[in-house]
Amino acid sequence: MKDSIIISIVQTIVMIIAYIPIYYLMIYLMNVILVHIDQSSLPTSKKFSIAKKITTKGPNSAWKLLFANLLYFVIIFVVISIISIIAAMIVTFLIQNLSTIVGIILGVLFGIITLFISTMLSYLTSGSMVNFYHKNKNALYPTE
Repeated sequence: MKDSIIISIVQTIVMIIAYIPIYYLMIYLMNVILVHIDQSSLPTSKKFSIAKKITTKGPNSAWKLLFANLLYFVIIFVVISIISIIAAMIVTFLIQNLSTIVGIILGVLFGIITLFISTMLSYLTSGSMVNFYHKNKNALYPTE
């Protein structure tokens, strides 16, 4: 029992550490897309350089955005884990015939809750990246 808890904690930490470079690349690619939307007439290499400048040299730190959004993912991971543990405990303590029906119902409810939470998470992270882009763009390239 103790070993499985330690393994779960280590796997969670590894997942979070592996997430960091992927998410930083995602911030950069989101900035490239937003530069393309804002300034579609520029050459592609210029769009990449503007996105790099917005991501790395802006007054708002991409690392702060990354760890703020990482906190969203950790909180959601904990909430989904707690909900799944509670659902598994409920199904475990039921009688055989009833546990199948309740297990199916809880599985469907858990899927709907997970879909809702994932949609909220995508909305929050996308919104924070768009806000990050516009704040840095306006600071680096002010319009008169």
